Amino acid sequence: MTILTTLLASVLLLVPLLASATTYYAAPGSSVTSCNTAQNPNTGGDLVTMVNNCWRSAGDSLLLRGGTYSNTNLHGFVNTNWPAGGTDFGAGAMTMAAYPGEVPVISPPGTAEAIIMVRNGWESGWNIQYIIIDGITFNAPNATAVVVKIDLGTRFIRFSNNIILGSLNATCNCFGGGQNVSYPNSGTYGIEVLRNNISGCAGYGIYYNGTQSLFDGN
Repeated sequence: MTILTTLLASVLLLVPLLASATTYYAAPGSSVTSCNTAQNPNTGGDLVTMVNNCWRSAGDSLLLRGGTYSNTNLHGFVNTNWPAGGTDFGAGAMTMAAYPGEVPVISPPGTAEAIIMVRNGWESGWNIQYIIIDGITFNAPNATAVVVKIDLGTRFIRFSNNIILGSLNATCNCFGGGQNVSYPNSGTYGIEVLRNNISGCAGYGIYYNGTQSLFDGN
């Protein structure tokens, strides 16, 4: 009886967590900033706004409608307030992915990176974890440093089935970053880079300085 009671209590505790997970949608060129409206796949919101204000909780998904997100990037030091992330790579993960059957392309402005994953306050342990990024094309033909970057205090991130296209600038790496530093809680580890198509960079395809990470099938 005690075991059954414990199991029932555990299930009841999990139900609210799973029920609160929400799917949001982004669309190229959208000016929509309402989180409620963005939950309609036919009225996707502005990508950066959806990340900053809506896609915030463990279990949430953000699906990107197809097309090119021109002059758009997700830069943790500039325009993007990355969420803290999820609790595991199962139901508790946060997912940013292509809408089924469509091809979203993130094309950053000028020589900027397409994505930098770092959270303001990383030096105080404000980390990002358990986020899955899947099926998105990151195309940065003029980037001078890196196309996709994992930065300070970021851990347990899975990049899978993406296309990462770089530039012929001599210093440009396609996938890079990672930090193995002495600040408390700011090291980068547990990164998974799986089955991505990585090409077009004059520098390294992958240049990573974290630990305990997995690179396979790229």
